[in-house]
Amino acid sequence: MADMWERMYAARGVLGGALWAGIDDTFILPDSTVVGFGSWGVIDGWRRLKPEYWHMKKAYSPVRVKPCGNWENGFIRYVVENRHSFSNLNECEFKWTPGTQSGVLKPNIAPGKTDTIKIFSAKPNANQNLKLQVMDARQILIDQYVFENIVPEFGKKNIKPVAAKTNWSYTIKSNLVRAAAGNKQVVLNTTAGGLEIYINREKIIDGFAELMILPLNATGDGVQMTGKRKEFLPYNSTAANHVIKKIEYQTQPQVFTIQVWDSYDEAAGTTTYRLTSNGKVEVAYSYTLTKDINPRQWGLVLKLASDLSNMSWVRNGLWNYYPADHIGRLSGTAKVANTQHFSGPAGPINKPAVVWAEDQNSLGTNDFRSTKMNIKELTLFNNSTKLTLTSDGSQHSRCWRDTNKNIRVLLAGYSNLGAEGFFHTHALKFETPLHAGSVIQNKISLKLIKQKTRP
Repeated sequence: MADMWERMYAARGVLGGALWAGIDDTFILPDSTVVGFGSWGVIDGWRRLKPEYWHMKKAYSPVRVKPCGNWENGFIRYVVENRHSFSNLNECEFKWTPGTQSGVLKPNIAPGKTDTIKIFSAKPNANQNLKLQVMDARQILIDQYVFENIVPEFGKKNIKPVAAKTNWSYTIKSNLVRAAAGNKQVVLNTTAGGLEIYINREKIIDGFAELMILPLNATGDGVQMTGKRKEFLPYNSTAANHVIKKIEYQTQPQVFTIQVWDSYDEAAGTTTYRLTSNGKVEVAYSYTLTKDINPRQWGLVLKLASDLSNMSWVRNGLWNYYPADHIGRLSGTAKVANTQHFSGPAGPINKPAVVWAEDQNSLGTNDFRSTKMNIKELTLFNNSTKLTLTSDGSQHSRCWRDTNKNIRVLLAGYSNLGAEGFFHTHALKFETPLHAGSVIQNKISLKLIKQKTRP
C-alpha cells in the first residue's frame, strides 16, 4: 500500500483510489453462521483496529518527517514535507518529547512544500529518543514518529575477559551419540535420524530442522463466507517426503558438528549443525530445488518444547513507530494463548474484551503467530529457559503451535507480501521466483540460555 501510494502521489494525475472495505465485510447470523465477502477491512466487525489500519494511516499521511542531523548547539533539525493540498502546516501542532523535555511547534510550510524545522532542547542523553506527534486543528492524530540517535552513543568499549570454556564429554553407544557440557545435553540418533537438545534435562529442540518452501497461494480457500461453516486451514506445510540420506558427525572438545544430507520432493541438500559447549548453535543450510516454485516464504522450521510458549523480539520495521498493540511493532512480547475463546473464520463470535492482536485460534494468538519481518533478535522462553535467535535484520520469523501442542518456529531467509488477489500485481516486484536448479541457503545463529525463574 505504501509503495503504491508513493507512486500515485508522485504522478501528475491519477484516476483515483479508495478503500474498498473499511470494515470487515462479514456478518454473524443468529445461528452463529458467518456469511459475507471476507475479513478484508482495516477495522474488524467489532470496530477494533486491525494492523492494516496503521499502515493505511502512515501510507496516506499528509506529513513526512525525517532527521537531517544529530543534536547540535541546542537544537535538532528535521526535514518536513507538507503533502496537504490546501492546508498550511501552521494549522497543525507538532508535539515533541525527548526525555522530560517537551514543546509544540506550528511550522509555516505551505501546501506541497518542504522545509526544515528546528526543535530546541537541552542536550538529551545518548539513549533518549525524540517522540513526535502531529495533530491537526481538531487535535486528531495525523502521524507519529520516534527518532533514535539524537545524540550518538559514545564510549570506550571494554573487552570482557573470556571465561574458561567447558568442553563436551561424549558417550557413543550403538546408534546414539551423547554430548554433555555443564547443564547442556545433545542426543544424536544416527539410525532414526533424530536430534534432541536439552538444558537441565529439559528438552528444548526436538528433531532435525525441516525445510519449508511455502509456495504463493493466490486463491487459497477463497474469502467469501458461504455455506454453513467456512474454515480456513493452516498454511504451514513443510517440504514433502523428507528422506535423510546420510549423517556425519565430528566430536571436538568445544564443538560438536553434525552434517545431514537429505532430500524432499521440492529440493535436496545439506544442513550442518555446529553446537558449541557454551550453548551456541549455528545451523547452516544449502538446498538445490528440483522443481519451479514461486515462494511465499522459505527457511527452516524447528520443533520446540510446548512450554516455550512466550515470545519476545526486536526487529527493523517500515515505520519507526507502531502502536503498542500492533503485531508489527518493533519490539514486544507475546504469548501463544490466553483465556479468550477461539475465534471463528471472521473473528470472535461474541463481543471481545481484548484487542485484535490477542484474538486466537488453535495455532496461537494473532500476535504470536504473525510473521515478524527483519528480525534482529527473537526469543522463545518459559520460566527457566530461553532460546534466542540473533540476526542482522535480513531474516524473518513465524511461530505457531502445532496439533501436538509443540511450538514451531520458521526462521526464514526469505518472506514476501503474499498473493492477495487485488494487490498481487503491485506485490510482484517483491517476489523472487525459484526454478529447478536454484539454490537457497542461509545461516541461523541460536543461543540456549538457562535463566533465573521468572515471576
